[in-house]
Amino acid sequence: MKQDIIIPQRFVVSHAKTSNFGAHAFRPHLEMRDLGVAEATDGDVSIYVTRVTRGFDSNEEPSTHFHKPTFQYFYVLKGWQRMYFEGHGEELLEEGSGWLQATGLKHQVLGHSDDFEVLVINMPEKFETVTC
Repeated sequence: MKQDIIIPQRFVVSHAKTSNFGAHAFRPHLEMRDLGVAEATDGDVSIYVTRVTRGFDSNEEPSTHFHKPTFQYFYVLKGWQRMYFEGHGEELLEEGSGWLQATGLKHQVLGHSDDFEVLVINMPEKFETVTC
């Protein structure tokens, strides 16, 4: 039986017209708009929108890697992204596609459209990324 997990929460609202995109912490060709959830949950959950700032360049993407969060989910808002997932092969993720990325699942970005934008949910906000 799973135990109930209570995450501390404070009310937060984020409006597109009054929020700005800022630099992405790990990749220079991306920018992100924090929706304020990490601060409102003391870092237990983060939700943000990430978008590309220029065309795909394989030199700017990490090689095969994996993440170690407790939970990670992605939902494509605009454009497309082609990914490789170990044990699953290549996937073309288009507007309206979403995927639960299990902790430790090796993957690699193979390409994306110039207008790619994705909603990202992580638990917790900070976690380790391991390059293979």
